Amino acid sequence: MFRIDNSTVALVIPTPAAVGPHPNGFFTKGNPGTGVPATIVDDDWANAVQEEICYCIEQAGLTLSKTDRTQLKQAMQILSGKSYTHTQGSSNATWTITHNLGTKNHQIQVRDGSDLGLTPDTITIGTNTDTLTFTDAITGTAFLNT
Repeated sequence: MFRIDNSTVALVIPTPAAVGPHPNGFFTKGNPGTGVPATIVDDDWANAVQEEICYCIEQAGLTLSKTDRTQLKQAMQILSGKSYTHTQGSSNATWTITHNLGTKNHQIQVRDGSDLGLTPDTITIGTNTDTLTFTDAITGTAFLNT
């Protein structure tokens, strides 16, 4: 998730307009034949959705990223205290996993890039960061569960 950043953005969040005449409405594509207009998606609605998502991600201790499309899921897992998924996309013999689970009481399951189970040579478990070391540089995924 990333906040909108093009040349036409407002530099500070605008004050929302007053609540409209239908505060519990839904979107419609409209119907020109019957005179029903399509729903207008305005800046108040778009800013509210953007900020709700960004707030959740930032409260989980994550930095907003323009390329990571899994941040909301990661944030929900972190904030629920249940699990965290780390993807090691570049080959490395040492994986540093910042999970922000806030506890050393968690389990780790590791799979390589082919989805085969792995056992690291060493595991150092921390409250918010774990370090896994392997004999060879590898890619894969680590699943942490409290």
